Amino acid sequence: MQLIPDWAPNLHPMIIHFPIALVSLAVLLDLGSLFLKSQSWLRPSALSLYTFGALGALAAYFSGREAADSVNIPSQAYTAISEHADWGLYTLIFLSLYILIRLLLIKKPFANSAGGNGLFFILGAIGFFFVFQTGERGGRLVFEFGLGVKAAATAPRADIPSGFQPGVNGSWSWQASENAAADFLKNFTFPGGESEALTFTAEENTLVISLDKDTSAYILAGGPLTDIELSARVNLDEFKGRFLLLHHFRSTGDYDFFAVDAEGSRLGRVNEGALVFFDESDSPVKGWSTLKAVGSKGHFRGYIGDKLVNHGHGSEMAPGKAGIFFMGSGKIRIQSVQAQALSEAPA
Repeated sequence: MQLIPDWAPNLHPMIIHFPIALVSLAVLLDLGSLFLKSQSWLRPSALSLYTFGALGALAAYFSGREAADSVNIPSQAYTAISEHADWGLYTLIFLSLYILIRLLLIKKPFANSAGGNGLFFILGAIGFFFVFQTGERGGRLVFEFGLGVKAAATAPRADIPSGFQPGVNGSWSWQASENAAADFLKNFTFPGGESEALTFTAEENTLVISLDKDTSAYILAGGPLTDIELSARVNLDEFKGRFLLLHHFRSTGDYDFFAVDAEGSRLGRVNEGALVFFDESDSPVKGWSTLKAVGSKGHFRGYIGDKLVNHGHGSEMAPGKAGIFFMGSGKIRIQSVQAQALSEAPA
């Protein structure tokens, strides 16, 4: 007998109902102990249920992280899945601390007093609140976004109109055309200054950036964004160096990035000039590829094509612009760059 049925995309949906049921029953037993004082089995049974519920929450949390990395996530679901993961972690931490407190006080007189029983019930009810919040957000992922539902077909991504196009909540897109070079230079800015070592030309609806020597450039567009999905269709076969997708860019010393080079890919951040890596992998880019970076609620992901190659976590950065950065020599070919806001634009 196989552990995961054919209809299940992963182990997570097989686990998540156990902590919900166990914690719910535990709260009811604690409530019953307040009124049925002669039933001495209620309180230890509730503690056992909380313990098994916390173990279920632990399994649900880690299986959920694995599940999020294995399914195709629609753009509009990234913020929701980040919130679901955060509430799952809060639930696990709260239940663990709650059980520890009850175990430490189990032989203390306070644990068997009316005040102790009332406090344990209130804390248990708070734990149920955490479970409910996590479950509610998980249900939204399934029933609103169809995440992990095989029967739900993913809507095809619409073609990006040529040129620079503003979108909703600060979103924007750029698609190369026969006038790709002039249009790109018109709509993108160079916060570090435009280098004379760069040449921009158009070839068959493709922007070609030529670097005749080792050089670097920050290139940005649009306004500040908070939660973001940033993608670029590129070919780096003739480029020797490192290519980055930038988001939450506030200065050349403060930004988040997804970087690719000949050795692999990295997620990271430059904060006040200090470089920090969130995750690294040996996933080089070959031929035409769509690179995608997602930053939402402290969760960061990097994709090459439809494959998730990096997943990391960090504190949320203040809103910032999005774009690209490169450092090296050769030719970079770009067909499109798109920044999609996953939340309302900052005020």
